[in-house]
Amino acid sequence: MLNGNVYAVQGNWAMEKGLMKLGTQGCINDAIRPAQEVGCMCRLQWIYNLRNLPSEMVTEKGRSELERVRTIVENSPELSKQKLASVTDSENSQSRKKGWLARWLG
Repeated sequence: MLNGNVYAVQGNWAMEKGLMKLGTQGCINDAIRPAQEVGCMCRLQWIYNLRNLPSEMVTEKGRSELERVRTIVENSPELSKQKLASVTDSENSQSRKKGWLARWLG
């Protein structure tokens, strides 16, 4: 994602498997890179999964695969416990983290 626009990387794994297609912005090769032009304050953020892509970039096969995996995770007690444990662990670790000023002031 570049400043709100989503570009595809040519030949990425999701396109090779037919799970996504090019969006209206095209490929990242066609876009200017962040900070290449004077005064540019753009930022570049990579998207690694289908669920964060805009819906127009996900194919029907991609939607059905997302739904299939979502169903598996929701119906699997082991995966649900692991998901709950990872969420709880991350919440606990985030609540324990303090900035340098908070640690310094006690």
